[in-house]
Amino acid sequence: MKHLWRTGGLVAVLLGSYLVLPAQAQIDVNTRLRDFLAGTFDGTLTMTGPILAPNGTAPLPAYSFSAEPTLGFRRTSAALVGLEGALTASSNITGSNLFATTNVSLGNAGAIYWTTRAGIRSPADGTVTIANGANTIGSQLKVDALPTTGTCGTSPAVAAGSTPFAGQVDVGTGTPASCVVVFGGTAFPTAPFCTANIVSATASEARAIAVVATTAQVTFTPATAFVASVDVAWHCISAK
Repeated sequence: MKHLWRTGGLVAVLLGSYLVLPAQAQIDVNTRLRDFLAGTFDGTLTMTGPILAPNGTAPLPAYSFSAEPTLGFRRTSAALVGLEGALTASSNITGSNLFATTNVSLGNAGAIYWTTRAGIRSPADGTVTIANGANTIGSQLKVDALPTTGTCGTSPAVAAGSTPFAGQVDVGTGTPASCVVVFGGTAFPTAPFCTANIVSATASEARAIAVVATTAQVTFTPATAFVASVDVAWHCISAK
């Protein structure tokens, strides 16, 4: 049996238990569909063309659920989909950017992987924390700023591309007794664990270096004064 009626500028056709709407993209799901379905339609809703919802907000995402209206998806900005709540996946999630205000959770056998070049980025403060599931213990990497030099030799220089996490410094000319590298950016949450070695080493420069770090800087002190213009490389990782 076929039924035909007009609602809100649209012509809808009901075939048995199937409601078929014409190809029209701009349909307000929250008002028009609820109006003509009146909350009693139990068949299958078939629609051609995209369904265009409003952007939504953090407390009221555009695509949500009657049992929990604050949980769902919204448009946060150009080319970004925001998730309000935690995301669990039993298969694959593909696309461009996924923005979640809480957690993206994988199952016990889940993995995060990529087949071409990819990166893990923290655009807010340049820090990445690797922690256990309870987030009670872990390590933090800090890549938010190019470090600078403190007290070293004459005209010391930090190598381009260096970060608080890993980098290299030319200690300068003269025979400095030590060299200080200032991390810059947001301070580490705790004094990091740092290692260092001389990378422009001759046999006489293959020496031990004492490394003392605070949340804001690290000091390299060799057993005897540095030879002019040697390069010292470092890695620094803090607790979370």
